[in-house]
Formats: sequence, structure tokens, C-alpha cells
Amino acid sequence: MSAPRHEVVGSLGYSVAALPSILFVLAMFVYPLADLFVRSVSAPAGAAHHYVEIFTSPVSRHVLFNTFRVAAITAVLATLIGYPVALLVASVRPSVASVLLLVVLVPFWTSILVRSYAWIVLLGRRGIVNATLQDLGMIAEPLPMIFNMTGVVISMVHILLPYMILPVLSVMVRLNREVVRAAESLGARPRQVFLRVLLPLTMPGAIAGFVLVFTLALGFYITPALLGGRTDVMVSMLIEESITQRLAWGEAAALSFVLLGITLGAFVACARIFELQRLLSFEADR
Repeated sequence: MSAPRHEVVGSLGYSVAALPSILFVLAMFVYPLADLFVRSVSAPAGAAHHYVEIFTSPVSRHVLFNTFRVAAITAVLATLIGYPVALLVASVRPSVASVLLLVVLVPFWTSILVRSYAWIVLLGRRGIVNATLQDLGMIAEPLPMIFNMTGVVISMVHILLPYMILPVLSVMVRLNREVVRAAESLGARPRQVFLRVLLPLTMPGAIAGFVLVFTLALGFYITPALLGGRTDVMVSMLIEESITQRLAWGEAAALSFVLLGITLGAFVACARIFELQRLLSFEADR
């Protein structure tokens, strides 16, 4: 039985309305991605030459390992810092919570470049942090906190912290407070309430924030380029160096697809390990 005429006309209208968006995606995303893939497999030595070079070169392997290490450390620290902040924002009065949330979001609206340069000023040998520690007598010589992994991780945690706080906070504000009060009325201590009631119920937001921070950190460029040292190169920096200094477009394209594959693989692996889909569907059904 054929569909009514008005349904056919409506479907055709929706298709026509969506056509500009589809063409835009094809022109600005699909075509450049396909062209990049063609470049990555276009090598005189064979289609897989660039990919083989990436995984057999000690330099590329070190860069891949360093990228994973920095992203993992950043995600863990962002979780350890962001979860208590989200808990604090969700626990105070609405007026205070609004101020705290504004404090979290204002840096989020600031350029990453500006924030990275600000950390150079703060963490430099003559920066505020070293000067304060020396004035307090806690250190005799300035600590090397920039142009190494320390400065990179500190800056990346600061930049990505809102991506951790907001998912956790979104779960906490929807939490049924009666469950917590019931646990307290049954004699549970604050530690027990947190570990056995609050933490399991807010775990979906914490896991979602961890995965989001980790996948975003894999592709960071500006912060490691400004605050990192020679041994703290990440994949995005190696891609930039391949294009601007050696004009190795095929190698850069292959590195881009390797980074894309690593990011997608890390997201899928984290989702499977933490059963993210089940947790989020559970949260949506509550």
C-alpha cells in the first residue's frame, strides 16, 4: 500500500531542506578526508609504505607512546580534580553554585593559546609559582616546570578540566537526593554514603568525562608545542613538522589517519571496558 501523498511530499521537503547540509558535509569533511587517505597510500614504495614506516620507526613509536602517556595522565588528573569540584558545585546553594560554575566556565571561553602562554608566565624559572616557593623557603633553586612534560600536563589538565566537570555535574544535579538522605537515615557514615551510594550513581558522568578528556588530549597541538620539550613531541606536532619542514604530505596524511584510528580505538575501548553505553542508557532511563 502506497504512502499518503502528504507524507511523500513531507519527506521530499525534508530531503530538499537537508540537501545543503549534506552537500556541505560532503565538500568540507568527506572529500578532504578521502583526499587525505589517497595521499597516505600514494607512495612509490607501496600503498602501505607510510604506515609501515610509522610503526617501524623508533621516533614514531616514541611519539605514539608519549601521546598515549600524556593523554592518560591528563585524563586521570582531570578526573581526580574535576570530580570533587563537580561535587562541591552540586552540594552548595544555587547562588554559590552559579558563581563556582562561572569560575569553571570563564577559562573555558578563553583562547587555548592565551591560556598556554599564561602558564609559561606562571611556571617559568622567574614565574609566580617558582618565586612564591622560593620566598616561602620551600625550594632553593627554581623548579623546571616548562619545556617538559610537567608543564604540558599542568596546562592540558587546566584546559580540559571543564570537559570533566560538566558531565559529572550534569549527572549530580539530576541525582535523587532522597537516596542519599535514606542512606544517612539508615546510619551510613559520610564515607559509606559516598563510596556505596553517591559514587556508583555518578559513575556514568565520571566515565564519560574521562573518555572525553582522554580522546581530546590525544590530538592536542598548541599546548605541547609551546610548553613541551624536545622529548615531549606528540603525534599532532609530528604531523605539523612533516608538512611545514619536510613537505612530506603522504607521511603526514598517514600519521593523521593513525591518530584518527587511535582516537576512535581508544574511545571504543574505553566504552567497552567501562560499559559506557550500558551506564549511559541506565542513566537515561532513571
